[in-house]
Amino acid sequence: MEERAFIDWTSPFTPTQLVDASPTYTAVRTWGKGIGLLRNTGERGAAQLWAFRKREWRAISGATEKIASGLYGYGAPAWAPFGAHRALGLVPARGVIQMYDDHGHAIRSFPVEGSQQGYPVRWSKHEFAYVADFGPEAGRAIIVVDIACGLSRTVWRTADFIAGLAVDFRSGRVAWHAWPSGTMPWDRAQVWTADRAYTYLRPELVAGSTGHAAMNPTWIRDQLYFQFENDEHFRPARQSEDGIQVAAALGGESLSDWFFGWPWTVGVGASTAHVTVRSSTTFVHRWRKDGSVELIESSPVALQEVAGDNKSLWATGSDHTRGSSLWQYQLKKKRWRCISPSSATVLQPDEVSVSELRRTDSGIPFVYFEPSHPKLVAPTDDRPGLIIDVHGGPTAYAKRGLRVTTQFFATSGFAFASVDYRGSVGYGAPYRRSLNGHYGEYDVDDIRAVARYLLERGEIDPTRIFVRGGSSGGMTALLAAEDQIFAGAIAHYPVTDTHRLNAATHEVEGCYLEELIGPLPESIDKFNLISPQFRADFPRKVLVTHGVEDVVIPVQLARDYVAKLQEAGVLVTYLEFPGEGHGYRSVDVQAQVLGAEQAFLSN
Repeated sequence: MEERAFIDWTSPFTPTQLVDASPTYTAVRTWGKGIGLLRNTGERGAAQLWAFRKREWRAISGATEKIASGLYGYGAPAWAPFGAHRALGLVPARGVIQMYDDHGHAIRSFPVEGSQQGYPVRWSKHEFAYVADFGPEAGRAIIVVDIACGLSRTVWRTADFIAGLAVDFRSGRVAWHAWPSGTMPWDRAQVWTADRAYTYLRPELVAGSTGHAAMNPTWIRDQLYFQFENDEHFRPARQSEDGIQVAAALGGESLSDWFFGWPWTVGVGASTAHVTVRSSTTFVHRWRKDGSVELIESSPVALQEVAGDNKSLWATGSDHTRGSSLWQYQLKKKRWRCISPSSATVLQPDEVSVSELRRTDSGIPFVYFEPSHPKLVAPTDDRPGLIIDVHGGPTAYAKRGLRVTTQFFATSGFAFASVDYRGSVGYGAPYRRSLNGHYGEYDVDDIRAVARYLLERGEIDPTRIFVRGGSSGGMTALLAAEDQIFAGAIAHYPVTDTHRLNAATHEVEGCYLEELIGPLPESIDKFNLISPQFRADFPRKVLVTHGVEDVVIPVQLARDYVAKLQEAGVLVTYLEFPGEGHGYRSVDVQAQVLGAEQAFLSN
């Protein structure tokens, strides 16, 4: 190993090499005698449907055809099995739901209704259904399509948002969760059921009220399961003849990102399996009919979705030393194994910077990665730079699994800290709600506190402290970097003007900022006070990136903020990406962004 100061470290890998070597796996579902999932192919961000059966992989959809959902601006499940040998996939570019067979043949396409769609699901032997969004005036609908004649019919329409559509094929029962426009799902979502036999559904409320939301229903062996806020934590719950049973013994919180229907509850063997998150770490528990709970040991630390059958639990997600992958837990052998096909992995397991859970003296939790390089080592008295990562949401949490960006920065001589500031998920409702009324304050204070904690302990170089974030995290990063302890801020598609954003963003987040800041119009001064657009202080230097097609945070807000920085004489780099929205899908754009961050940190 060659000795070299941290500031002189350069990653042995280019951004393009890292991104190309890091395919992502999502949306795993049991399908026939195996599973299906979506794999990012690296072709313009395309998500390709694959099947895994009898230890063999088979591509089902075309390599350049993107199967995806843009429902509510964030996306939702975009494919579903249709029996053992056919599958449905949303293809936004063509405005259709495409049916495939398990040999990879495109059988027939069906035009979709609405501006965005999600949650395709088998409805009956000859029908499928999906959720369509028609906008604020016309609302949302559940639409059923007959695959024989192609005719569609609306079976339910509402002004509320609909998510988590699930059908119990044998009993004919349907379930979904819904929440009123102007609220967020974790506050007001309710689970509804209906009998699909009716031409127009007659919903019955199962669970959910203000402060006790219920969401993400799924049918397992004719029984309804869902996530339910109980005792200030989201827990797995199930409907029974005696009422709602809650798995209160499970640690952490049973809730998936943004609550839009990612499966965290599945049937496995004779029991059910449930994912929870606690302290930035995911866990899996089995919940049996007798109410007992068992932890499944050694699960990957950053699970995304799960599926189950009689012999195995399947999952997508990442672990300490392996990025996004397909995992299998074998019930009889009680062991996990990675199933993903081999890729051009650029880091060996012993070269990876492994996450460490830490807290400041005041108790702020964060995930910490030390610098690591396959060929270099720093002098013992040298200190690395620091990058503090601010997760978006803000109702979300820091992830522990291996990520390309984290490892790239670690091999470039930086320590990396992802902070679960107040408002984050996985610590219970009081912590999650503590940011309400204090957005732009508590989150900023917590980011600065982590930087000072590491600085006071002598662990980092005081001249190379940076903060980065995207979306809501971008605003927090910009505000935190007004403190001159930071050398600069990196903000991807950031919130810069909260008042204009509140009026211009898409419907699903129309009142989210009022929940975080305060009701309008009486809180207008507070909206402006925390908006980077109206601040008198600035970061020392800034990198801003934005997607031109962003419907969550319009690109004009970023342009106006950049113009203000330029007028103030702040050193600013600004990049726009046509065709990209809120979050970058194209691997080419991801590589460009990572390269821009590398240049920004080096200058």
